[in-house]
Formats: sequence, structure tokens, C-alpha cells
Amino acid sequence: MEETVGGLLQRAPGDGVALAVETDWETRAKEYKEETFYTTCHKTANLLNHLGVREGGSVVVSSAPEPENVFGFLGACLVGAATRFFDRGSVDADALVCSGERLEAYDVPASCSVLAHGEASVPTDTTSFEREIWGENPVFPPDLVAGGDTVVLAESGRSSAEVVEDARETVSERDLWNGDEVHVERLNEEGAVDVVAALIARATVVLPPR
Repeated sequence: MEETVGGLLQRAPGDGVALAVETDWETRAKEYKEETFYTTCHKTANLLNHLGVREGGSVVVSSAPEPENVFGFLGACLVGAATRFFDRGSVDADALVCSGERLEAYDVPASCSVLAHGEASVPTDTTSFEREIWGENPVFPPDLVAGGDTVVLAESGRSSAEVVEDARETVSERDLWNGDEVHVERLNEEGAVDVVAALIARATVVLPPR
């Protein structure tokens, strides 16, 4: 069976830090240990599923390098939906994941659910990541997404197996090991591969200050 992005999140978590956010002083404002990171990915998948995202569907995720957007991408992978990364414009997808402050940049049809983060800036009629995520059950069925299923949409969609293969090449080229840092400045196709490479190597995804 081909490896999938979601399959990497089914492993037993270790003690390392999976995701960190820097501050202006190059220290870490927030850290997610592997157990919390994996659990939050599964909770996000369940929440997206509740919002109508299904296998074969699609999710638009803001390209801003923010933890919630990383969880949106990986949650979509677990559900079996494909992700498009962009910052503004018309949304043709089952759900949009972005900060409340960026919502006005999108044209969102009534058929699209919105999962917004940054609790203070989320409209009251919009699903809030912070309000809803911690009530979600982290239990998720085993990864049933096929390796050939698309997880990143672009001019030519990348399948889950292709993203994992590209990520393994990144691990090899950069000689990534457990505990190394992978700095992601923007969530796009390249950034998504870097996130998955960090998962494979059990390295730390490091995001810039908000």
C-alpha cells in the first residue's frame, strides 16, 4: 500500500516538537509537541467533516504561515479532500480555512463553509477554530485515503503518494533528522511538501512571527 500524508499522522507520537511559532526575538512563542500536533490534526479533520468536507472534496487554505492553516491542510488530507492555497478571490470549494482578519479578501459562496481562526476577529456567524476545535473528538478512523487521491490542487494535482515521495526527496536532499528545524515562510505547494518532510523526519516545522 502506498504511503499517504494522512498515514504519517497515524503513527505513535514521540516526545519531539512538531510545530513551533517564532517571535520577533527568534524564540518560540508557541510549541506543539507531537502528541498535541497529531491530535489537533485529527480534530481538525473531524471538524472539516462536520462542515461538509468529504473524500474527493476540496478546501481552500490561506497561504499565511499560521498553525491553524497547517492544521487545515493536514486535516483535509486526513478527510481525503484536496487543498488549494491562496490569499484572496473567489472560493470554489467545500470549505475555507483562514484567519478572521483575512475573510474580507475572499468571495465566499453560501455553499462553502468557513472555519476561521483568531478568535477575536471571527464573526459571530462563522465557525471559530478556537471555539470548536477543543470540543472535537480526536478519534479518527484509520487512514483510508488512497495514495493516488489528490491532496494538493494546482494546474496538475499532486496525489498523496506524490507529496510523500517529494517530501522524502526533501528529507534526503537536506539530510533532515529528528529535532532539525524546517522553516516554512508560506503555505503553498512547496510549503506543503516541507511540512510533510518534517513529519517524515520528525523534524520541527518552524513558522515566522505572526
